Amino acid sequence: MCKGLKLPPLSELLEVPRSGREHTVLAASLGRQKSWAAAVLILRKLWQRGGRASVETCGATIGACTSGLSWTWALWLLREAAKRGEEPNAACLLMALCACARVGKWELAVSMLELGSAKLPDVRSCNAAISACAGGTAWRTALALSTWMSSNRIDLSAVTFNSIANACGKASSWTWALHIISESASQGNGSRANQHQLLFSLST
Repeated sequence: MCKGLKLPPLSELLEVPRSGREHTVLAASLGRQKSWAAAVLILRKLWQRGGRASVETCGATIGACTSGLSWTWALWLLREAAKRGEEPNAACLLMALCACARVGKWELAVSMLELGSAKLPDVRSCNAAISACAGGTAWRTALALSTWMSSNRIDLSAVTFNSIANACGKASSWTWALHIISESASQGNGSRANQHQLLFSLST
């Protein structure tokens, strides 16, 4: 579907059988129009009919919820897909995590890390969860996540260190914030200018 194309009434969309690709394109189009509720309804109708949704369709529908700032439905879709054996991929998990991070729902973001695939979440998903902790000033949880990442051999990026330092700074845990920035520098993550910029942002 092209951007700006007028969609038919929802009643018609619910009744027309379509391929997995058509579902994905439709969900993406609804997301661009902020019609996340319609995207969710169509996916639920597919499940009620005994159909299976592809990873791409789940991702497009979760993306529609994310663009519509509906983190509750993004989380529900992630859980429902996992329950049905339609294993969400890293992109699906990342979109749902970002939706939670935007509203500071750090507890949910952390719990969602285990809702991804059977494999460990990637560094971007972990970073999104840590960013949610920063929004909720849950600096201890952010530190614990970084330790968990290291123990599971998930490399910490410059974004990871910045997010943790941010979480510590927002909670006025300056000692830990400075320690994280120092640790980041010792591991070669980020330029000196970026580290100075982070220090400045924490002090203002």
